[in-house]
Amino acid sequence: MTTMVAAPAKMSLHKKFALAYVGVLVGLTVIGIAAGGDGETPAGVPVAAATTMTVAEPVTVLTVSEQNAVEMASDYLEYSAFSRSGLINQLEYDGFTTDQADHGTTQVGL
Repeated sequence: MTTMVAAPAKMSLHKKFALAYVGVLVGLTVIGIAAGGDGETPAGVPVAAATTMTVAEPVTVLTVSEQNAVEMASDYLEYSAFSRSGLINQLEYDGFTTDQADHGTTQVGL
């Protein structure tokens, strides 16, 4: 009489990964406990004081032409409504470069 033995079921890759993750986590926990990881600093070792660093905002230096474009764009918007492209076109007509007109328009909120 012959007996049939079923082949062991294969473990999915997901289960293998989860098992490996749990194994590593348990191993690190055991190492931490064995090393005396009680969360306290050893006696005689100074603890560094927390420091706070303030980061300054970058300072934008405008050229005279850019300042003039901002002022003129603001003046135009005081007495008339413009679209962004319309205001850029008007500033270019007044002699500003495209970059200067774009900067002036951006600075006034369009």
